[in-house]
Amino acid sequence: MGDFNVSCGASGISMSNNEVVLVPLVPTYRYAPGTLRHIRDGMMSMPGSIIVSNEGCRVFFVPLTLPIFGTLDSYGHLENIEQNVNTECIEKHFDMSIDDFAQSVGYGDMEKWKGKKPILAGSPELERPSGMWVHRKIYDLMSEKRIGESGRDETFIWDEGYLTPYVLGLIGFNFIKEDESKERYDNLFQNKDFPTINIWSDETWIRIEVKDKDENGGFYNLKSLVSFIEKTTKKKFSVSLKEKLGKMRSKDVFFDEALDSRKEHAKEIEQIKEPYKDEPELVSTYLKYVCRIDNTAQTRFSFMSSRDHEGEKVFESLYGSRITEIKKPFVDFQYFLDNLFGINRLLMPTFNGYQYGNHYASKMVYQEALKIVSRETKNR
Repeated sequence: MGDFNVSCGASGISMSNNEVVLVPLVPTYRYAPGTLRHIRDGMMSMPGSIIVSNEGCRVFFVPLTLPIFGTLDSYGHLENIEQNVNTECIEKHFDMSIDDFAQSVGYGDMEKWKGKKPILAGSPELERPSGMWVHRKIYDLMSEKRIGESGRDETFIWDEGYLTPYVLGLIGFNFIKEDESKERYDNLFQNKDFPTINIWSDETWIRIEVKDKDENGGFYNLKSLVSFIEKTTKKKFSVSLKEKLGKMRSKDVFFDEALDSRKEHAKEIEQIKEPYKDEPELVSTYLKYVCRIDNTAQTRFSFMSSRDHEGEKVFESLYGSRITEIKKPFVDFQYFLDNLFGINRLLMPTFNGYQYGNHYASKMVYQEALKIVSRETKNR
């Protein structure tokens, strides 16, 4: 007696003695006292029965670490935890075994945290971790690829992704100069093999000039951009390059881009420190408020939202020394989060209804839901 099920936060199905994923979470500052003010600051509103936010699935909770994999027992505990780079980083950062960490996150047992440093110094609302359970098969499915709103596979950089300077570099267009007279698209990129093409970038989107004539045609991925350049210039990019780009996951590319940004940021910090090495407080203040890692989604390492600025510090402390080793689990997790947003789910601690769940009720609802979405997608 006393055993119970927990539900999958993504699919809603009840689980017990299943292979599962535990996503450690902490509440965002929007979920803390004074929520109404933070909701306004965070560009998020709740008009009546609708939550509207620019933070995707990170409205009320944000990930603290990469997911932990194991088996769920019949009492809500994570057992047979898979040992990997992530678990090693967690144990080192939090100074406790991965089993104790999972117990505190998954079961609310905070005894192990006594005497430990807070998760985020100076942020009392983030000192208590919680978690979200996900069935392993559901997680594996959702972390494999990204399905767009039109049903198109948006996993690969060839078909999807921002046209950032790093991405332009993949097809040989390199930065030439900045033109401050231009309002938005002020960074010029050129490729010596296509001399008639000028690409002007705002570091996320682009405009194109062909022989100094503006030819903006709505370029949102490499496929459309390469097609336009080839059609306009009557010259071809190599087949091997296009095949290579067609197999590169966009978030793998963004990880590499963020890694480059991180290295450049480290160089900038050293350059800033050198002239003021006798004034450490001045340097510390500058780094805290001015010189932060680029805050765009493509070039920053953090699980937290763009407004939870402590997230970069936590991520760096957890994974900074082994950043290259976590590339695959990090990228997989980003696809999971994208798809979580796509199915209208928030990162939240798991709720379970009946003590042992009700697969029959779930089956009834999912069968009808499948009929509905089948009709909707057929008519598009």
